[in-house]
Amino acid sequence: MIPIHIIISKFAFGILRVMGYLLHSPNRSIAVFSFTMNALHFAFTSILMCVPLFLEIQYNILDNNDFWSYIGISIHISCCCTILVCLAETFRNRDKHPIFIEKLAELNDNCRKSEIFERKLYKVIWKYLIITIIAVILAFHVMKLKYEIAPILAFFFVYSFSMMITRNFQFTVAIDLLKIHLEVLNMKLEKQEKYHKNEWNIEEILLEVKKTYEKIHDATTMINRYRGLSALFISTLYSVMIVGITYCRLVNFLKNVQIISNAEFILNLSTMLIVLLTTVNSCQAVSEEVNDLLMNIHKLGNKNLSLIQHISTQIHQNPIKFTAMGFYDINYRTLSSLLANSIMYIMILVQFDQTPKQDQMTVVDRRQNWIKFFDTIKNSTILNFI
Repeated sequence: MIPIHIIISKFAFGILRVMGYLLHSPNRSIAVFSFTMNALHFAFTSILMCVPLFLEIQYNILDNNDFWSYIGISIHISCCCTILVCLAETFRNRDKHPIFIEKLAELNDNCRKSEIFERKLYKVIWKYLIITIIAVILAFHVMKLKYEIAPILAFFFVYSFSMMITRNFQFTVAIDLLKIHLEVLNMKLEKQEKYHKNEWNIEEILLEVKKTYEKIHDATTMINRYRGLSALFISTLYSVMIVGITYCRLVNFLKNVQIISNAEFILNLSTMLIVLLTTVNSCQAVSEEVNDLLMNIHKLGNKNLSLIQHISTQIHQNPIKFTAMGFYDINYRTLSSLLANSIMYIMILVQFDQTPKQDQMTVVDRRQNWIKFFDTIKNSTILNFI
């Protein structure tokens, strides 16, 4: 049975979040109010994450020497740090968000007459809507089966889960919008090359490419500046959680100790993988569209050579890429490195936990094992994906 204070708290900040989404508009005062509701959501969530951490320390739960207790502490600390960073970033950018929305709106207005843009935009919206609905239905059934509570309480419990999915997809939808604009530019260039129109049309299209690329680059810079820190902490949190919950699930199998159920494991792991895959896929798609744009520009031949060289130099000097505060680029290579390192850490943890006579270890022996464990991490390839 879920503790009643958790249900009430999740219901409370769920209501605050839905108020923020319903009242969100380009109006500056309403946008500030929406972000205030968003900040209150993070505040409530941080309290919920700090309470279990406080109880574990207060009642000396770690004295039972269960290794997975340390995993739980690590996950709680990572969640608290990530939520506090998102809270600080939300307040810091509360006045800048309307500016970013205006830039996106300006880009969208330039393509509103294009049927291709409208069709691709609807496909993006439906894609994320379907993913969110499937994830929420899955979470609802998992919570209902796991805790055997009434459907209405399961709905309130899952509500904050849907808001978390929605917030992550806000970042991804903005990236997909930029990708659509690049696709429209590529289609115009391909059409120009196919039908060999006059030089005046080529120059007009190239000037449009130059102007639109500058706006897309500015929007990308704003996304990296406004969401880069939270992206860094969220990726770190997900790597810790993937290692932690997978290790605890293996402990269930190896030691017949019920730490995490199959339903909880599948729900948490699938949620993190969905968020990671959709975000990385969108960022990678933008990079590929930029490469296609560069190729299509050069395919125009010797016509308007000086303008083509100028645009090519602009693209090379101001590349469009999404980063986590400049520490690493968000792409498939980063995702594969993160997953590979997570698998390596899981193997290290399982091997460390299966050490013979672990229950009879002294404090000195346990300290030596921790030193060996962190030495192994230090010498691993964790820095490769950074």
